[in-house]
Order: sequence, then structure tokens, then C-alpha cells
Amino acid sequence: MWLMLHTTRRQVYFSATVILLATGFYTSIYIQPYLHVLLVHQPNFENVSSGLGYPESNLAISLTPQDHVQRQPRTIHLVWNITSDLRAPDGVTKRVYLINGP
Repeated sequence: MWLMLHTTRRQVYFSATVILLATGFYTSIYIQPYLHVLLVHQPNFENVSSGLGYPESNLAISLTPQDHVQRQPRTIHLVWNITSDLRAPDGVTKRVYLINGP
């Protein structure tokens, strides 16, 4: 009886290993063409102070204070309505914080 359970357990482990390896192989083959979309570009921060090191397609915004120092200062008053409610954005109900929302 113990030998039968041991053999069955070994077969289950072997089957699970084969399934995991096959899944990993399948994923690596079919995900490879889309891998560049999944990887996040990390900007080069070596020359940030000089404004260099950012590729043209990067969404970073270079701040230029010299273009704005001539403006008159002003105070902006904002009214924030922050509430919390139960919502299910992904199908699971959870508490979310609403900013200026119903």
C-alpha cells in the first residue's frame, strides 16, 4: 500500500513538473514578441541637471524656470471634496477614495 501511494505521489509530482515546464516554455515563446511592451523604460538620470540623457520619445518634461520667473505670483484656492465609498472597479468590492467625485 505504501509503495502504491509513493508511486502515485511521484507520478503526480512528475506530471506537475512537466506541466509547469511546458507552461513556462509556451509562455516564453509566445510572450517574446510582446516583451518590449511589457518592459518599462528606465530613464538615464546621470545627466539630469544638464537636461541631457532623455530620449526624444520619453514623457519626461524638462522644467525651465527661466521662462516663468517674470510672471507675477498668485495664490490659487482649490476646494477638494474627498470622500470614501465602496466600489468594484475590477469586480471585487473594496473601499476607494473619491476626489471631487460622487
